[in-house]
Amino acid sequence: FLRNNPGSPYTAEAERQILEIYAADNSMNAYMQFIEKYPRSPARKVATDMLYHRFKVNRAPQDFIARFNILNPGDSLSLIIAADTALLVPVYDLEKYGFMSSDGKMFIQPAFEDIPSKYFCGNIEDDVLEVEENGERKIISRLGHVIYSGEFETWEDIGSGLIRLQRNQVFALVHKLGKRILDFNYEKIENLENTFISYQYDGKWGLMS
Repeated sequence: FLRNNPGSPYTAEAERQILEIYAADNSMNAYMQFIEKYPRSPARKVATDMLYHRFKVNRAPQDFIARFNILNPGDSLSLIIAADTALLVPVYDLEKYGFMSSDGKMFIQPAFEDIPSKYFCGNIEDDVLEVEENGERKIISRLGHVIYSGEFETWEDIGSGLIRLQRNQVFALVHKLGKRILDFNYEKIENLENTFISYQYDGKWGLMS
């Protein structure tokens, strides 16, 4: 379609669908193939961000730039990588909590009424943070971007950028990019070898990319 219709208004949508096909198995090679073949696609940023979260399964965030020379100057992912490599400590000011790095750089200004007690000891390595703001529990990135807000009882990082949420004995799934993947309808949700998502719904098992 892209070859036969250059300049089509549907180009961005076609490239998005191509990315979904390329990356069905969530492999780093697939993301790189897409990035190299469609370097100017709007979907390139999604592919790069997904590649980063897949890379972090087994490697340190700071190794990403050396391994993949694909970031443009000023790329927001560079800021995320810098944030992910810092050790964070909580800050309490004017009855609000925030977060700063262990070397004194403020990452998130104090704006939250509550944070989990496990953060009080400092040396926070998690790349996402649980906070409470205006009576609502949220999961945010280290740069303060909201990944999920709403009612939940527990959450767990299950790898490849996936966060599993539990509420009323059912599960939901979100990605650290802020994308909601599955709503609170599932009896079980698992990360299957960092490749696919397996889930149980109404007693039956399913598999999705």
